[in-house]
Amino acid sequence: VQLPRLPGAQGRRNTSTPHAAAAGDGFSIICVGNETAACGTDRSGCLGLGVECGSSVVYFTRIPALSGLPVQAVACGHEHCVLLTSERAQRAFAWGGNAQGQLGLGARDEAHRAVPALVPALCGTAFSHVAAGRAHTLLLEADGSAVWSFGACEQGQLGREFVAGAPHGERDDDTLLAAVPMRMALPMIDSVRDRIVGVSAGSHHSMLLTMSGAAFCCGNNATGQCGVGQGPKQVFAATRMRLPDDQRVVLGACGALHSVVVCTQ
Repeated sequence: VQLPRLPGAQGRRNTSTPHAAAAGDGFSIICVGNETAACGTDRSGCLGLGVECGSSVVYFTRIPALSGLPVQAVACGHEHCVLLTSERAQRAFAWGGNAQGQLGLGARDEAHRAVPALVPALCGTAFSHVAAGRAHTLLLEADGSAVWSFGACEQGQLGREFVAGAPHGERDDDTLLAAVPMRMALPMIDSVRDRIVGVSAGSHHSMLLTMSGAAFCCGNNATGQCGVGQGPKQVFAATRMRLPDDQRVVLGACGALHSVVVCTQ
């Protein structure tokens, strides 16, 4: 892999070690020093270079809109990206596909954004982790007290309550609301004595890990990826994964249609 020769301060070459990276469907993002670069196939503006060229960018190319910004974390979905800065007043930027509100900009009238855009609804809140599914996004608050979600909601992957008694994702009100970043409903997690320490996103499901060693999932469960049994095809509220009582989860990750956890006794 050829790393980008990105400029540093006053035009000097940036020799910093890459400290954050993510990959979507056919494209990659890498963060070196205070510069962020992209390469791959530019669908829906997922490279953030300002023009949806529809062709491939062979070498890592600096994203001008993010130049000079220190990065804490970045995540890529199918055709979208969300990035957290490490500034004292942290900011979140999003770009790429937005057909299902996965950029968190509060509207779905723009099918995509080819230039990274500030996500206003996330300003003023500090986050430690970000995860992206095919068309949804999760962010973990820095103190572990809450997870924010937005984007596709039809399988319950946002873990949020919408219109009572109505099928999730089948009303215009649902899909419009899903484009607005909001905290997930987590009634099964004791917010006083426990904290969330990790998040992961599959194609249409989500996983949360707690300090106490539990894993909670919501979203598509057609292949049992939520770990709650084969009964429900969709899990609309974060539900504890079924594991032996003596197992404590220390790591977890989601694939497109499966999940994996690492446990200790």
